[in-house]
Amino acid sequence: TVIMPDTITEISFGAFEHLNTLESITIPENVQNIGEYAFPDTKTLKNVYVKSEKIVLLHEGNHTFTNIASNSIIYTESKAIAEQFIPDRTYTSANTKIY
Repeated sequence: TVIMPDTITEISFGAFEHLNTLESITIPENVQNIGEYAFPDTKTLKNVYVKSEKIVLLHEGNHTFTNIASNSIIYTESKAIAEQFIPDRTYTSANTKIY
């Protein structure tokens, strides 16, 4: 589990690439930018908690969570954030879950 400090404002390109021990991460509310392929091939990543409602993905397309666990869930209060991260998955409200 990774809980980033509230002082983090950006997650860089490839920051967690191939980190196959990562099962859960909390993205703090001050994060405004996430670089392309920030979490690729983290196949053990099952839970992503997004506290920020102002994130911008720093790339064209959607490669932030490429090849994460197929049963992963992203929790957020923002439908816009949810759709930005994984646009082809189902969105439900109330502490948003994306399957």
